[in-house]
Amino acid sequence: MRLLLRVVAVGAALLVAMMARSCIQGEPLPRGDAGWSDGAGQGGEVDVAGLGFFHGDSDAPLQIVEFTDPACPYCAQFHDDARDSLFAAYVATGEARWITIPWVSGQYANSRPAAVAVECAADAEMAERVTEALYAARDRWVGAGRARSTDIVQETAAGAGLAAADLVACIDDPALAARIGRADSLATALGIRGTPTYLIDGFPMMGAVPFAFARRAFDERLAALSAADSLN
Repeated sequence: MRLLLRVVAVGAALLVAMMARSCIQGEPLPRGDAGWSDGAGQGGEVDVAGLGFFHGDSDAPLQIVEFTDPACPYCAQFHDDARDSLFAAYVATGEARWITIPWVSGQYANSRPAAVAVECAADAEMAERVTEALYAARDRWVGAGRARSTDIVQETAAGAGLAAADLVACIDDPALAARIGRADSLATALGIRGTPTYLIDGFPMMGAVPFAFARRAFDERLAALSAADSLN
């Protein structure tokens, strides 16, 4: 129980500390929203079936769900500063399953064509390449006019390896549009209002968190899961 309480405390502290380093709308994440898998908002895996891109071992004990807007500068900062280290420490070692969900947060006029380009990827590896390319080029497309921004996004995604014909088809793909809509519905149900946001087995963490902060939260939750397993 003390471990679980410490996880909650860590999550709350991180929310307060990182709100200034996240693209956020409105109030911070509420607790006890209907989208949490256990209905209480106090931990528990989130149902993300059919959404996002999966990384790691499906049997890994820790579930990380990352909501990221391709236009958000703090998402790019987290990707550059901490994400690779977290993947090496937890995903590559079999301790965590990581699901990245491209989300159109509504805070950027041009994030939807970017999210479409990421969702157009056939697998997680390609989605990573497209996302990284979009982050690197975001100064060119985020503030551009709608038509010009879409052109730059498509050029950037094609440069990352996506076929131009596939990109054109994805723009009008109803299944892709539905997937983006389901991601938005899930974010709304969970009370997510800013990016980047990560759910650590349901516990929220927000912002361009440094590796050391995220590692503490991950380790606390892994310890709690291990303690719970030992009682079964």
